[in-house]
Amino acid sequence: MRLCVTILFCVLFGLVAEGHPQSAKIVGDTLVWWPRDFRGEAVVPSDVRHIGSDAFSSCVELTSVSFPECLETIGSLAFSGCDRLGEVNVPASVTNIGRSAFFNCRTLTNVAIRAKIRMLPDNLCSLCFGLSHVELPDGLSEIGDMAFRGCRSLHNIDIPSSVRRFGRGAFVGCSRLSGIELPRCMETVDDFAFHGCYDLKRLVLHSVPEKIGTGAFRDCHKLRGYVLSADSRTNALYSLSSSGEILVENMCSETGLIGKYE
Repeated sequence: MRLCVTILFCVLFGLVAEGHPQSAKIVGDTLVWWPRDFRGEAVVPSDVRHIGSDAFSSCVELTSVSFPECLETIGSLAFSGCDRLGEVNVPASVTNIGRSAFFNCRTLTNVAIRAKIRMLPDNLCSLCFGLSHVELPDGLSEIGDMAFRGCRSLHNIDIPSSVRRFGRGAFVGCSRLSGIELPRCMETVDDFAFHGCYDLKRLVLHSVPEKIGTGAFRDCHKLRGYVLSADSRTNALYSLSSSGEILVENMCSETGLIGKYE
């Protein structure tokens, strides 16, 4: 009898509320703080429109999160250090994601971003060592600096045709990335964008970007070919071996723009 009363008391006062504990702090329509000792799947309340900076940071036993369809923003570092977070689905209602939102989520494997955003923020999934699948939204124009730094389980990624810029170190250290296709409208591949992508064998260029930064493809040992001529493209690709392939479609006619590795 005493046990039943205790359980009823806990339920009534929200101490055993599945998915959204009463101890979570919500101010207006903003989720400010989630208890750090929470275990399992978090269900963000349906009336929350904003997840604040650091709201779930270091919730090391959080395994998944369910977002409401009315969610509009996810703050900086919101889920950083959530070591057991396995999958994230960002709904189309989201219009802003802060930098490093999923930084250092070491076992995160799948990220689907359907948000209506133009820029993928800096360090978004940096050091997510287990990340193997990423879905990016149509209309995205820029992948921010170090967005996928050190995602060493990422084998391939489909880049939306709207993307115009890869930020500095966007894919640095993605050592298992095997192929990448640059959109036709690509303007900038910034410094060290693919530095250390040791397994990168297949690079598809539909046109030559206006800028290929220093060391953009440095230490991509399995690529064959390199970019010559314009100053901004000089030394863009380093340490190329005789294996792999570079495919070129509708390439600009600039003399010597693409040279084979000798």
